[in-house]
Amino acid sequence: MKILALRTHWFPDNTPGSRRFESILKSMSQSNEVVLCAPTKSDIGDEFIFKFEKVKVPNFYFSPTYQSYVGRVRRFAPMLDYLVSFGNIVERAIDEIFFRGEKFDCIVTTYQTVSSVKVAARLGEKYNIPWFCDVRDLPNQFLSQGKLNAEAKYLYGLLEKAEGVTGVNQALCDRMEFESLIDNTQVVYNGLPKDLLINYTENIAKCSVEGASFDIVYAGALYAGRSLEPLLDAVVKLSNNNNIRVIVLGAIKNREKNRYLNKYGQILEFKGFLSLEELATYYKRASVLVNLLPSSHKDSIPSKIFEYAATGRSILNLSPVESFVSKFIETNDFGTTLIHQNDCEQWLLEKIADWKKNLIITDPIDTVRKLTPFTREYQANIFETFLKEQISK
Repeated sequence: MKILALRTHWFPDNTPGSRRFESILKSMSQSNEVVLCAPTKSDIGDEFIFKFEKVKVPNFYFSPTYQSYVGRVRRFAPMLDYLVSFGNIVERAIDEIFFRGEKFDCIVTTYQTVSSVKVAARLGEKYNIPWFCDVRDLPNQFLSQGKLNAEAKYLYGLLEKAEGVTGVNQALCDRMEFESLIDNTQVVYNGLPKDLLINYTENIAKCSVEGASFDIVYAGALYAGRSLEPLLDAVVKLSNNNNIRVIVLGAIKNREKNRYLNKYGQILEFKGFLSLEELATYYKRASVLVNLLPSSHKDSIPSKIFEYAATGRSILNLSPVESFVSKFIETNDFGTTLIHQNDCEQWLLEKIADWKKNLIITDPIDTVRKLTPFTREYQANIFETFLKEQISK
């Protein structure tokens, strides 16, 4: 199968979506011919094992200021995103590929900007080729089901023309089918690369050295509705007799950060945005890891949860008990879902006791077995099978 992949936007390298699409393409290129056409980004070299057709766009496109402007356009006038995201330039570059006589069995894209989806829809119609879109989240994800904003309406209108749509969880796929005429979806989880899984599990047996602090690591943003305070209150009570640090890796507004530091500064550290490599280092050094999802995110499956699990460290899950993540953690014995401060206190006491004994009871082989279905490679096979089934109809 020969696949034309396209996107009109690059994620920052320290976000969960930074490599999802390319990881899928990498795995599919093992048994298919893949060509990716996308804007050139300064730190993207010839690192892909598949063919990468770079599209030259104005340098200011990648600046935070311009991307902020694009975000506002996309929110209020999504039909103009095709122009401000330079989808027209990407489309012309792909036209040249077709003019060279190249033929493709299908087109795949990823939704981050609606321009990527529009380019795929236009090319699919122009060259009579089936096209597919991978969706990581929706523009109306923070709204109640059935409530659509301008971007969601426009996006759905495009996706309804696709041969098929993939989403990161069943709830997202169900929501797309409920809110639109999309009727052909497939779940492709946002997992972790197999080599990263092996790298993490090789670290399982390594514990903190004597005298080090008990490090509680949380990766993610903090804002209203997503609070660590029940955990922090428990840590303050336990810190008198234990050397405990809570390390936050991610975004937080200065006002909120100062509020946290004024109240919990003796136990709390903020590290801000980090590269994927730096995040991995903190995960490996952690004594326990924290997952926190507010009720509005109960259907989300952050890719970090698979990385957390791969480290072999216990996960303290402060998320709705009915969420997929909570069920995933409990079913696989990767940690515990708690809500109240008193519960956090008791759980931490047990984990601190294990840590002082240098006790890690996780079996690396069992961890690999449990997480293999959630590797990018395994999920890419699901994606590829979905494409072939739809194309062969």
